[in-house]
Amino acid sequence: MSYNACIEKIDARKLPSAAQEEKRRQAVALHKKGIIITTNLNFSE
Repeated sequence: MSYNACIEKIDARKLPSAAQEEKRRQAVALHKKGIIITTNLNFSE
């Protein structure tokens, strides 16, 4: 199952390390539930 939601885009590389770790934990937990998070990486911005 994959969801494509229109949400605010945030450059996670600029988040504090604690916030990055929380995002990782959330992504892993959702993945274990069968929800796949996809990102559009555009490094030219």
